[in-house]
Amino acid sequence: MPGLYSFNLGLNQKRFGGNNQIANVSINLGSTKGRGSSTRMFNYCKQRSANPSECINQFINVSVPAPPTPTCDYTFSGTGVLTQAIVNANIGTAQAICIQGYTSIGNSAFENKTQITSVNILNSVTSIGDNAFESCTGLTSVTIPSSVTSIGINAFTVCTGLTSIIIPSSVTSIGNYAFSSCTSLTNIVTNAFISDFGEVFFGLNNVGLSITFNYVGVIPDGACNGRTNLANVILGNVITSIGSSAFTNCSSLTSIIIPSSVTSIDSLAFQDSGLTTVTIANGQLGITSPSPSQSFFGKTVVTILP
Repeated sequence: MPGLYSFNLGLNQKRFGGNNQIANVSINLGSTKGRGSSTRMFNYCKQRSANPSECINQFINVSVPAPPTPTCDYTFSGTGVLTQAIVNANIGTAQAICIQGYTSIGNSAFENKTQITSVNILNSVTSIGDNAFESCTGLTSVTIPSSVTSIGINAFTVCTGLTSIIIPSSVTSIGNYAFSSCTSLTNIVTNAFISDFGEVFFGLNNVGLSITFNYVGVIPDGACNGRTNLANVILGNVITSIGSSAFTNCSSLTSIIIPSSVTSIDSLAFQDSGLTTVTIANGQLGITSPSPSQSFFGKTVVTILP
Protein backbone atom coordinates (compact mmCIF):
# COMPACT_ATOMS: atom_id res chain seq x y z
CA MET A 1 0.00 0.00 0.00
CA PRO A 2 1.38 3.44 -0.90
CA GLY A 3 2.73 5.39 2.04
CA LEU A 4 4.88 8.30 3.07
CA TYR A 5 8.56 7.61 3.66
CA SER A 6 11.42 9.84 4.73
CA PHE A 7 14.87 9.79 6.19
CA ASN A 8 16.33 12.42 8.44
CA LEU A 9 19.78 13.78 9.13
CA GLY A 10 19.39 14.91 12.75
CA LEU A 11 21.73 17.14 14.71
CA ASN A 12 21.38 16.61 18.46
CA GLN A 13 22.61 18.35 21.53
CA LYS A 14 22.38 17.40 25.19
CA ARG A 15 20.54 20.25 26.87
CA PHE A 16 19.17 20.50 30.39
CA GLY A 17 19.25 16.80 31.11
CA GLY A 18 18.02 15.42 27.81
CA ASN A 19 18.94 14.78 24.18
CA ASN A 20 17.18 17.28 21.97
CA GLN A 21 17.26 17.59 18.21
CA ILE A 22 18.57 20.98 17.11
CA ALA A 23 18.32 20.68 13.35
CA ASN A 24 16.65 18.36 10.93
CA VAL A 25 16.99 17.67 7.23
CA SER A 26 14.11 15.62 5.92
CA ILE A 27 14.08 14.00 2.48
CA ASN A 28 10.51 12.87 1.94
CA LEU A 29 10.00 10.07 -0.55
CA GLY A 30 6.36 10.87 -1.22
CA SER A 31 3.88 8.15 -2.11
CA THR A 32 6.48 5.62 -3.23
CA LYS A 33 6.13 1.94 -2.38
CA GLY A 34 8.36 -0.20 -0.23
CA ARG A 35 11.08 0.84 2.15
CA GLY A 36 12.27 4.45 1.97
CA SER A 37 15.74 5.19 0.62
CA SER A 38 17.59 7.94 -1.18
CA THR A 39 17.90 5.71 -4.26
CA ARG A 40 14.13 5.26 -4.32
CA MET A 41 13.71 9.03 -4.18
CA PHE A 42 16.07 9.53 -7.12
CA ASN A 43 14.31 6.83 -9.16
CA TYR A 44 10.91 8.24 -8.29
CA CYS A 45 11.95 11.67 -9.56
CA LYS A 46 13.45 10.26 -12.73
CA GLN A 47 10.33 8.26 -13.54
CA ARG A 48 7.64 10.72 -12.53
CA SER A 49 9.05 14.17 -13.34
CA ALA A 50 10.10 15.86 -16.56
CA ASN A 51 12.69 17.70 -14.46
CA PRO A 52 14.18 15.30 -11.85
CA SER A 53 16.29 18.06 -10.31
CA GLU A 54 13.26 20.16 -9.43
CA CYS A 55 11.52 17.05 -8.10
CA ILE A 56 14.36 16.26 -5.68
CA ASN A 57 14.60 19.85 -4.50
CA GLN A 58 11.01 19.69 -3.24
CA PHE A 59 12.06 16.98 -0.78
CA ILE A 60 14.83 19.05 0.86
CA ASN A 61 13.96 20.97 4.00
CA VAL A 62 16.05 22.35 6.85
CA SER A 63 14.29 23.29 10.08
CA VAL A 64 15.37 24.17 13.61
CA PRO A 65 12.78 23.42 16.33
CA ALA A 66 12.33 25.68 19.34
CA PRO A 67 14.50 24.84 22.37
CA PRO A 68 12.87 23.18 25.39
CA THR A 69 11.95 25.03 28.57
CA PRO A 70 15.11 25.09 30.73
CA THR A 71 15.65 24.09 34.34
CA CYS A 72 17.83 26.59 36.24
CA ASP A 73 19.87 26.26 39.42
CA TYR A 74 20.21 30.03 39.45
CA THR A 75 18.72 32.87 37.37
CA PHE A 76 20.64 36.10 36.94
CA SER A 77 17.90 38.72 36.74
CA GLY A 78 18.64 42.43 36.33
CA THR A 79 19.12 45.26 33.85
CA GLY A 80 21.99 46.70 31.84
CA VAL A 81 25.26 44.77 31.76
CA LEU A 82 25.75 41.47 33.57
CA THR A 83 29.29 41.98 34.83
CA GLN A 84 31.91 39.61 36.16
CA ALA A 85 31.50 41.18 39.61
CA ILE A 86 27.78 40.38 39.66
CA VAL A 87 28.47 36.81 38.57
CA ASN A 88 31.19 36.27 41.15
CA ALA A 89 28.95 37.58 43.95
CA ASN A 90 25.95 35.41 43.11
CA ILE A 91 26.84 32.24 41.23
CA GLY A 92 27.77 30.09 44.21
CA THR A 93 27.78 26.43 43.15
CA ALA A 94 25.06 26.79 40.50
CA GLN A 95 25.60 24.72 37.36
CA ALA A 96 22.50 25.38 35.21
CA ILE A 97 22.35 29.13 34.60
CA CYS A 98 19.55 31.31 33.22
CA ILE A 99 19.97 34.99 32.30
CA GLN A 100 17.04 37.39 31.99
CA GLY A 101 16.44 41.15 31.98
CA TYR A 102 20.03 42.11 31.20
CA THR A 103 20.70 43.67 27.80
CA SER A 104 24.25 42.39 27.56
CA ILE A 105 26.62 39.83 29.04
CA GLY A 106 29.81 41.70 29.87
CA ASN A 107 33.37 40.91 28.91
CA SER A 108 34.74 37.89 30.84
CA ALA A 109 31.50 37.68 32.86
CA PHE A 110 31.66 33.88 33.27
CA GLU A 111 35.28 33.30 32.29
CA ASN A 112 36.79 30.19 33.90
CA LYS A 113 33.52 29.20 35.60
CA THR A 114 34.23 25.52 35.00
CA GLN A 115 31.28 24.36 37.13
CA ILE A 116 28.68 25.65 34.63
CA THR A 117 27.02 22.90 32.58
CA SER A 118 24.25 24.82 30.78
CA VAL A 119 23.37 28.42 29.97
CA ASN A 120 19.97 29.65 28.80
CA ILE A 121 20.02 33.26 27.64
CA LEU A 122 16.59 34.87 27.41
CA ASN A 123 15.35 37.38 24.86
CA SER A 124 16.39 40.60 26.62
CA VAL A 125 20.09 40.05 25.84
CA THR A 126 21.40 41.68 22.64
CA SER A 127 25.14 41.14 22.99
CA ILE A 128 27.60 38.60 24.41
CA GLY A 129 30.92 40.22 25.31
CA ASP A 130 34.51 39.29 24.61
CA ASN A 131 35.67 36.21 26.56
CA ALA A 132 32.22 36.04 28.19
CA PHE A 133 32.32 32.24 28.60
CA GLU A 134 35.97 31.55 27.83
CA SER A 135 37.33 28.34 29.41
CA CYS A 136 33.95 27.22 30.78
CA THR A 137 35.12 23.67 30.26
CA GLY A 138 32.07 22.05 31.88
CA LEU A 139 29.60 23.85 29.61
CA THR A 140 27.76 21.31 27.43
CA SER A 141 24.85 23.40 26.11
CA VAL A 142 24.03 27.05 25.50
CA THR A 143 20.88 28.67 24.13
CA ILE A 144 21.42 31.91 22.20
CA PRO A 145 18.12 33.78 21.59
CA SER A 146 17.04 35.67 18.48
CA SER A 147 17.53 38.98 20.33
CA VAL A 148 21.33 38.60 20.23
CA THR A 149 22.99 40.61 17.45
CA SER A 150 26.67 40.34 18.43
CA ILE A 151 29.00 37.72 19.91
CA GLY A 152 32.41 38.90 21.05
CA ILE A 153 35.97 37.76 20.44
CA ASN A 154 36.81 34.49 22.24
CA ALA A 155 33.27 34.44 23.66
CA PHE A 156 33.17 30.62 23.94
CA THR A 157 36.77 29.67 23.24
CA VAL A 158 38.09 26.63 25.13
CA CYS A 159 34.55 25.51 26.04
CA THR A 160 35.75 21.95 25.62
CA GLY A 161 32.48 20.30 26.72
CA LEU A 162 30.29 22.16 24.22
CA THR A 163 28.98 19.69 21.63
CA SER A 164 26.60 21.79 19.52
CA ILE A 165 25.63 25.38 18.84
CA ILE A 166 22.83 27.20 17.00
CA ILE A 167 23.65 30.73 15.86
CA PRO A 168 20.40 32.65 15.28
CA SER A 169 19.74 34.73 12.16
CA SER A 170 19.71 37.91 14.28
CA VAL A 171 23.50 37.78 14.76
CA THR A 172 25.22 40.35 12.51
CA SER A 173 28.61 40.44 14.21
CA ILE A 174 30.69 37.62 15.62
CA GLY A 175 34.28 37.98 16.83
CA ASN A 176 37.28 35.96 15.77
CA TYR A 177 37.99 32.77 17.72
CA ALA A 178 34.51 32.88 19.30
CA PHE A 179 34.34 29.07 19.18
CA SER A 180 37.99 28.13 18.76
CA SER A 181 39.43 25.21 20.76
CA CYS A 182 35.94 23.82 21.45
CA THR A 183 37.30 20.32 21.10
CA SER A 184 33.94 18.51 21.49
CA LEU A 185 31.94 20.75 19.14
CA THR A 186 30.64 18.56 16.32
CA ASN A 187 27.27 20.11 15.37
CA ILE A 188 27.10 23.70 14.12
CA VAL A 189 23.90 25.26 12.81
CA THR A 190 24.32 28.80 11.56
CA ASN A 191 21.21 30.73 10.61
CA ALA A 192 23.34 33.87 10.30
CA PHE A 193 25.88 34.78 7.64
CA ILE A 194 29.42 34.67 9.07
CA SER A 195 31.88 36.39 6.74
CA ASP A 196 34.98 35.14 8.60
CA PHE A 197 33.74 31.61 9.25
CA GLY A 198 37.26 30.22 9.34
CA GLU A 199 38.35 32.66 12.03
CA VAL A 200 35.23 32.29 14.19
CA PHE A 201 35.73 28.51 14.27
CA PHE A 202 39.52 28.72 14.06
CA GLY A 203 41.29 25.37 14.36
CA LEU A 204 38.05 23.45 14.78
CA ASN A 205 38.67 20.06 13.22
CA ASN A 206 36.76 17.69 15.46
CA VAL A 207 35.94 14.15 14.33
CA GLY A 208 32.52 13.83 12.69
CA LEU A 209 31.98 17.60 12.38
CA SER A 210 28.63 18.52 10.82
CA ILE A 211 27.79 22.05 9.64
CA THR A 212 24.37 23.34 8.57
CA PHE A 213 24.33 26.57 6.55
CA ASN A 214 20.79 27.90 6.74
CA TYR A 215 20.70 31.55 5.73
CA VAL A 216 20.09 33.53 2.55
CA GLY A 217 23.40 34.16 0.81
CA VAL A 218 26.86 32.84 0.12
CA ILE A 219 29.12 30.20 1.67
CA PRO A 220 32.21 32.45 2.14
CA ASP A 221 35.49 31.86 0.35
CA GLY A 222 37.56 29.28 2.24
CA ALA A 223 34.85 28.83 4.88
CA CYS A 224 35.69 25.20 5.64
CA ASN A 225 39.08 24.96 3.93
CA GLY A 226 41.27 22.31 5.54
CA ARG A 227 38.68 20.85 7.93
CA THR A 228 39.83 17.29 7.33
CA ASN A 229 37.24 15.76 9.68
CA LEU A 230 34.21 17.57 8.25
CA ALA A 231 31.84 14.64 7.70
CA ASN A 232 28.57 16.33 6.80
CA VAL A 233 27.49 19.59 5.16
CA ILE A 234 23.83 20.56 4.96
CA LEU A 235 22.93 23.45 2.66
CA GLY A 236 19.59 25.09 3.38
CA ASN A 237 17.51 25.79 0.28
CA VAL A 238 18.24 29.52 0.60
CA ILE A 239 22.00 29.32 -0.02
CA THR A 240 22.69 31.12 -3.30
CA SER A 241 26.36 30.42 -4.04
CA ILE A 242 29.44 28.56 -2.81
CA GLY A 243 32.67 30.56 -2.66
CA SER A 244 36.25 29.92 -3.69
CA SER A 245 37.87 26.95 -1.93
CA ALA A 246 34.91 26.76 0.46
CA PHE A 247 35.41 23.02 1.02
CA THR A 248 38.97 22.54 -0.23
CA ASN A 249 40.96 19.83 1.58
CA CYS A 250 37.88 18.56 3.43
CA SER A 251 39.01 14.96 3.03
CA SER A 252 36.16 13.40 5.07
CA LEU A 253 33.42 15.12 3.08
CA THR A 254 32.24 12.42 0.67
CA SER A 255 28.81 13.62 -0.49
CA ILE A 256 26.74 16.77 -0.78
CA ILE A 257 23.27 17.85 -1.96
CA ILE A 258 23.16 21.13 -3.91
CA PRO A 259 19.71 22.82 -3.53
CA SER A 260 18.00 24.72 -6.33
CA SER A 261 18.71 28.09 -4.71
CA VAL A 262 22.42 27.74 -5.60
CA THR A 263 23.15 29.56 -8.85
CA SER A 264 26.96 29.61 -8.79
CA ILE A 265 29.85 27.54 -7.43
CA ASP A 266 33.48 28.63 -7.62
CA SER A 267 35.72 26.40 -9.73
CA LEU A 268 37.87 25.36 -6.74
CA ALA A 269 35.06 24.98 -4.20
CA PHE A 270 35.69 21.25 -3.63
CA GLN A 271 39.31 20.89 -4.67
CA ASP A 272 41.12 18.02 -2.89
CA SER A 273 38.02 17.15 -0.86
CA GLY A 274 36.82 13.58 -0.32
CA LEU A 275 33.73 14.20 -2.46
CA THR A 276 32.55 11.14 -4.39
CA THR A 277 28.80 11.74 -4.79
CA VAL A 278 27.00 14.94 -5.67
CA THR A 279 23.23 15.31 -5.83
CA ILE A 280 22.08 18.35 -7.79
CA ALA A 281 18.55 19.53 -7.07
CA ASN A 282 18.96 22.36 -9.52
CA GLY A 283 18.54 23.35 -13.15
CA GLN A 284 20.18 26.76 -12.85
CA LEU A 285 23.79 25.53 -12.74
CA GLY A 286 23.53 24.13 -16.24
CA ILE A 287 24.41 20.66 -14.93
CA THR A 288 21.75 17.98 -15.29
CA SER A 289 23.28 14.54 -15.87
CA PRO A 290 27.09 14.64 -16.21
CA SER A 291 29.04 11.47 -16.74
CA PRO A 292 30.79 9.69 -13.86
CA SER A 293 34.34 10.90 -13.16
CA GLN A 294 33.54 14.36 -14.50
CA SER A 295 35.27 17.26 -12.77
CA PHE A 296 32.92 19.00 -10.37
CA PHE A 297 34.22 22.47 -9.39
CA GLY A 298 37.76 21.37 -8.67
CA LYS A 299 37.06 17.77 -7.68
CA THR A 300 36.54 14.67 -9.81
CA VAL A 301 33.59 12.75 -8.41
CA VAL A 302 32.55 9.16 -8.94
CA THR A 303 28.79 9.71 -9.27
CA ILE A 304 26.58 12.70 -9.81
CA LEU A 305 22.81 12.27 -9.36
CA PRO A 306 20.30 12.59 -10.82
